[in-house]
Amino acid sequence: MDMKRTLRIAYAAIVLGALAVPALTMPFQKPADTENLSPAPTLKAADGGLNLCAGEAAEAYIADRFGLHDTLRSGYGLLSAEWLKTSAEPAVIVGHSGWLYGADTVGDATGAGTLSADALRHAVHVLELMRSYCTEHGSRMIFACAPDKVSVYPQYLPMRYVHTGGQNNLDGLMQAFTHANITVCDLRKKLTDAAAESEYPLYYLRDSHWNGDGAMTAFAALMRSAGHNDQNLPQAHRMVSSTHSGDLWEMLMPGVSNPEEEPAFGIPNNHTEAPDSTAALRRTVQPHAKGSLLFFGDDFAEPMIPFFAECFGEAAFSLEMPCHIDLLETQPADYVFVEIAEKRIADLLTQAPVMPAPAAEKSGVLHELSGIAPPTAHSETVGGYLHIYGDFDARYSDHEAVLVTVGSGDSARTYEAFPCCETALLGLDSPASNCYSLYLPADALAGESTVGIAVMRDRQTYLLGEAAL
Repeated sequence: MDMKRTLRIAYAAIVLGALAVPALTMPFQKPADTENLSPAPTLKAADGGLNLCAGEAAEAYIADRFGLHDTLRSGYGLLSAEWLKTSAEPAVIVGHSGWLYGADTVGDATGAGTLSADALRHAVHVLELMRSYCTEHGSRMIFACAPDKVSVYPQYLPMRYVHTGGQNNLDGLMQAFTHANITVCDLRKKLTDAAAESEYPLYYLRDSHWNGDGAMTAFAALMRSAGHNDQNLPQAHRMVSSTHSGDLWEMLMPGVSNPEEEPAFGIPNNHTEAPDSTAALRRTVQPHAKGSLLFFGDDFAEPMIPFFAECFGEAAFSLEMPCHIDLLETQPADYVFVEIAEKRIADLLTQAPVMPAPAAEKSGVLHELSGIAPPTAHSETVGGYLHIYGDFDARYSDHEAVLVTVGSGDSARTYEAFPCCETALLGLDSPASNCYSLYLPADALAGESTVGIAVMRDRQTYLLGEAAL
């Protein structure tokens, strides 16, 4: 009996001791993220009364500074990934053969689209308006969607992710392009075909992006679409180092190093940064190359920048939103490349490109409507523009164009707006199809306090009413 009692006490002591270790080490542990720590709780509220949220604040304070927090989290992640073949991090999916995927990209592989047919058609129209502006300025625009890793390598997903048989966003977008006058470089097909033949993976196993091999494949495809000299860069000597730490791995196992192969190419380095280059707009000059390029993209474009910079006499790269395509006003370019990641297709509709709104005319039969929700209009001054945005009755979401009229009578001027929903400015979580956004000269209102909103549909104009700014 004494032996059993002793064993029970020893067991309890071991368990309590193990549970106490994180708390006891709190004073000696420095959290990895020191910039986003919850503040210490206080019993006194800002108004001098009792802080009724002190308990929640204390819980957040302790959770951020819990001893061995990162170690325990990484250990649990390793146990789940290696033994249970599941992910302890909801944003990461553990696949087969060491492949990791972002949970927000699974719909790309299962065919679960999130955008409506109207939204996809509007996204294409956004690009059509951009293409028209580029053409007016003597530039040729090429659009490319960087496929998510799961679209190129779906075979490593867990078996529970089954294709629904439906279209995903990129499928719908490519179908909508069939009726548009836009040059599209189909990177999904190029990378999928290349992946089937390559002895090397084109994407990192533990990162959400393509690696150097994938970046070179995408670069070569874009250059072929443009018909521009690629300086034989795809044939450059390939090198490999084990230095890349994947973003998905770091989410799953914080603090645990697991570098993977980083492919690179021995390309020439004849380009230099232009004197007026900035972090927001990187400019390069290559004295031995011809042609000029204006590139708009996201983080998938980053590893391709040295390749493009080596192949164009002058190049400018912007990886920020919104897309300031009005740079063509001051920097003419032979080519304009627009790249967006597959999982960000909806972003084509969340921020209107910055450029002067094109003039437009109301045509066909004019319908004056009643009994509908009145349109809204908001404005802000951005640089030398007046940015006007808002929404209108959702029953007219299937429009073909949105027209905004400033002034009245002989002085009235009508412009076509982008079918974009400024989600951040309107406080929305996702874009709606009954929104508009456009940029006008700063003095366009000339004392007016309202704008008229109309939509085009089936070659007819529907007057939705006036909105006060």
